[in-house]
Amino acid sequence: MFRSYSTRSQPPTAMNLGVTIAGFILFLTGTMLVIAGFFDIFDSWENVRKLAYLLAGAILYKVGLTMIRHYATLTLKRERRRGFWL
Repeated sequence: MFRSYSTRSQPPTAMNLGVTIAGFILFLTGTMLVIAGFFDIFDSWENVRKLAYLLAGAILYKVGLTMIRHYATLTLKRERRRGFWL
């Protein structure tokens, strides 16, 4: 009925929380840069700045996602399934 949140075996520290928030901000920033680059790239292919936006956005996206996955303080318990279709 309700999803239960569980923390890791250790209580979350200030560093874990801070890195998780920084990773989330980098993740969002990277996503916005990639989206802005895709909208801007349809005008012309001649500008090198557009490619730099896309590369920077993709790098920030991956770094942020990695930080979130590594330092996440709250995780969901995975549900155990008895059958394949349940």
